Amino acid sequence: MRGPAFRRLSLVRTLLALALAGACSGGRSPREFVLGDDACGFCRMAITDARFGGEVRTAAGRLLTFDAVECLAGYVAEHQADSLTDVWVADYTTGTFTRAAEAWFVLGGTVESPMGRELSSFAPTVAREALRERYRGEVLSWSQVLARQLTVPTVASSARHDAAATQASSDDRASARDSAGTRDSAGTRDSAGTRDSAGTRDSAGTREIVVSAMDGETPLTDAVRRAAAGATIRVRAGVYREPTIVLARPLSLVGDAGAILDGGRTHTIVEITADDVTVRGLTLRNTGEDQTIERAGISVQDGRNCLIADNRFEMTFFAVHLARANGCIVRDNVMRGPGRVQTASGNGVHVWSSDSVQILHNDVLGHRDGIYFEFVKHSRVVGNHTERSARYGMHFMFSDDCLYEDNTFRNNGNGVAVMYSHRVTMLRNRFEHNWGGAAYGLLLKDINDSRIEGNRFAENSVGLYLEGANRNQVTGNTFDGNGWALKTLANAEGNRYEGNLFERNAFDVGTNSRGNVSQFDGNYWDRYRGYDLDRNGVGDVPFAPVRLFALVVEQSPPTLILLHSLLVDLLDLAERVLPSLTPETLRDEHPLMQRPSPLATNG
Repeated sequence: MRGPAFRRLSLVRTLLALALAGACSGGRSPREFVLGDDACGFCRMAITDARFGGEVRTAAGRLLTFDAVECLAGYVAEHQADSLTDVWVADYTTGTFTRAAEAWFVLGGTVESPMGRELSSFAPTVAREALRERYRGEVLSWSQVLARQLTVPTVASSARHDAAATQASSDDRASARDSAGTRDSAGTRDSAGTRDSAGTRDSAGTREIVVSAMDGETPLTDAVRRAAAGATIRVRAGVYREPTIVLARPLSLVGDAGAILDGGRTHTIVEITADDVTVRGLTLRNTGEDQTIERAGISVQDGRNCLIADNRFEMTFFAVHLARANGCIVRDNVMRGPGRVQTASGNGVHVWSSDSVQILHNDVLGHRDGIYFEFVKHSRVVGNHTERSARYGMHFMFSDDCLYEDNTFRNNGNGVAVMYSHRVTMLRNRFEHNWGGAAYGLLLKDINDSRIEGNRFAENSVGLYLEGANRNQVTGNTFDGNGWALKTLANAEGNRYEGNLFERNAFDVGTNSRGNVSQFDGNYWDRYRGYDLDRNGVGDVPFAPVRLFALVVEQSPPTLILLHSLLVDLLDLAERVLPSLTPETLRDEHPLMQRPSPLATNG
């Protein structure tokens, strides 16, 4: 029986391979990016800007896409040259493709690339000197790019970018203050020739200043200038259209119901540059769009222990932007972005190079990324709801020792991306309805020594994806109704999956290898058809969660169209009869017979 069965199965596999070869040959030319659906073959982020990145075609005929030149270079550097037949890059000015070996590359100029290396590519029709003069960077050839090993962003490159943006924002603020005839530094003169030293009291001798929209052209600006350190400025109902309000000493800015600060689509509305500042109860709207100076409803630069609470943000580029802001709390705010493509929107909560920040119970909708962390340490993201983000519900990189608990990430363009971080704890979050060619419930890229526990992954293209993620504990999670519940690549090592519930998924586990260096133990699988003779609640035979067809789809995604066909049913049957083709070591030795009670999640 074994001989004929094996020959029949071999014939089926051969026919599938021939069909796939025809489906995937696709010619030798690059194709246009499918923005939002194509994913980067190196960092796995969704591709949303056609001016960057590139494509490669492998010797097997497979076309891979990349969101940035640095990611493309990283992939090429990791693979043998004879495994790639073509490498193309996108011309920054037109978005069309040119061969990488013929292109020019500008490093460290005025163009900001998606992964922070400030690396852009150009067609060879543009003169090298013209590129250097226009973009003010170093012009390299493709061989020089590969020699530099420019793969992922660094602290230094992000620091350069942030310093430039901070300087631009400072220039913009100075212009706004000068146009109002004021200087907001302690001890300098305003247009009336008075002096305002920090620590003085307002004219009424109290620590509260009440502001009304009827008090003059710039009542709030005037009140901030007069207020002593520690004072509260109470803003009555009304619409205030003023230059950027700069809080340069410890103050509390508190709005009554109906108090609206309107940026007129021209500038950041409130900027905090001091410690111990509170902004509460205001509606902030209409900053306008600007990719160069990062306009925000509220921006914090080098401020500690700020509190931003109970505010509403409408049509702001960034809602809250924190840079080098330690010990700050952002809680109970409502943020409503433009809900358009990511190039027309900033992030709901953006945190850069900060420590001990708390993002609590905010409702974020329609921004580029709902919550964004980069170079953030020892911080908490708890009880937030992010939905309909143009890119990610949450996105964080280089952020160690952070806790993400009881959040809901639903119906976002590409789900949640967690990259290049250590000791991350994710408890009782919900990752739901994130569909698309590059969408994940949760993407873990180079995440190590972390804990993923009690989360719910429901109706995502991929529930949980691990690449280069090592020594993580994935326990007590629910995977329900996903395309792939879990994808773990060969370079994800030492992970432990225990006590999870897998049901109603098209594929429970996907992988790109027949080997396995992680451990599955004591999970519940609704596909398990084993038995429990000793009635201890644990199956007496192991369960192999990787379907044979899942391996086929991993190698040739177009075959997914065959998912519900008779051919796939025959493959599943053959694998059960002859379980020798799927990963031998990727098995759950103690599958549960009954559904475990899921750990409590937020609603």
